[in-house]
Amino acid sequence: MSSFISSYAGKTVVAVGAHPDDVEIGMGGTVARLSEVGANVIMVIVAVPDRLDERLSESAAAASLLGAKLVALEPERCIRVEDLRMHELVRRLDAVMRAHAPAALFTHSSDETHYDHVLVHRGVLSAMRLLRSDLYFYAPSACRPAIRSWQPRVWIDVSSTVDRKMSAIAAHHSQFGRRGICIDHFCEDMRLRGLPVGMAYAEGFDVHCARDA
Repeated sequence: MSSFISSYAGKTVVAVGAHPDDVEIGMGGTVARLSEVGANVIMVIVAVPDRLDERLSESAAAASLLGAKLVALEPERCIRVEDLRMHELVRRLDAVMRAHAPAALFTHSSDETHYDHVLVHRGVLSAMRLLRSDLYFYAPSACRPAIRSWQPRVWIDVSSTVDRKMSAIAAHHSQFGRRGICIDHFCEDMRLRGLPVGMAYAEGFDVHCARDA
């Protein structure tokens, strides 16, 4: 959907993930495409649970590969999302919304099995009260292949940016390479997502609200 991408050219787009690597896995190809048309893409990390400096460094490298800027809500300490009371999480997300006034906001789906991802989903929904943004949810994610019933309502062709997405995921060496976890299934997920709609590789999103969706 080139019209989808071009509609955010020159505008600010915020993508929120619970942890380092979540945005890259969920929508790295779309982030790269948005940055190519001049969108100001902000990748937000809510919490870094361990190895703070290393994982923030990996995240900065990944964001650079995708042409995005990185914001960590808790850059000074290791923390889990569930360590934050919901009002604290919403307050931090409110600050992001006020600072960037995004035209579009992307985050986790409600259909996640990871509780931290569900908490972030709820926090983003609450932060939406501050101003009007298009809101999209990327597919549930996991380090290893998993059976999911989730289906998108919007497909984005990422055939031209699939390599950049895979490089951004690989930048999180502490989570994948060091642990011996193969990342090839992320590429296969994009290939299978694109098959029904005639795209070589695609990322899918559910739509909560969008002016032109």
